Amino acid sequence: NGKAIITYTNSNSDLKARAASISGTTITLGTEVELHSYALSSLRECKVAYNKDDDNFLAVWSDNSLQCAAMTVSGTTITKSAATQVANIETRGIGVVYDSRLKHFWAHVSRDGNNNDTTNYYYPITETGATAPSIGTAKTTTFSSYLIDGLNCLYVESDNIVTSIGRITNSGGNQNDIITI
Repeated sequence: NGKAIITYTNSNSDLKARAASISGTTITLGTEVELHSYALSSLRECKVAYNKDDDNFLAVWSDNSLQCAAMTVSGTTITKSAATQVANIETRGIGVVYDSRLKHFWAHVSRDGNNNDTTNYYYPITETGATAPSIGTAKTTTFSSYLIDGLNCLYVESDNIVTSIGRITNSGGNQNDIITI
């Protein structure tokens, strides 16, 4: 659709977003909006996915709990929902993707490993425009004692599957793992 959302933190660790309109080789940035005040430390991340069916976006991030916000873009102007808590958990890795078959986003979250908790959660998240997202019941899986970070999610439309790929960080070396839900 020629639009993208860029997220970043400023010097105060506030989570910010800007819309980018892309035309040929020209990129035009919109006005900065705040997604969350003092949200991200150096070990946290924010991921954004696009819903092609409804032409809107979902940002998911961690700030000692998992948060999300829905966004629409008109030109280079972002309209966003209030931040919504997905779960009261600390995370190690975050991935998010839109599932066009089930008509919702999936947020894949790997726990941070505190207290030997290495559970991975897959939260279904539904949104409409820039209204507050609705969070469904998570599916879970555990990978023995592995911590997974660097998560990225992909929806394979031809096969109707959601796949995540991440780096296992405490298995005697880094390796990639593919998880399919």
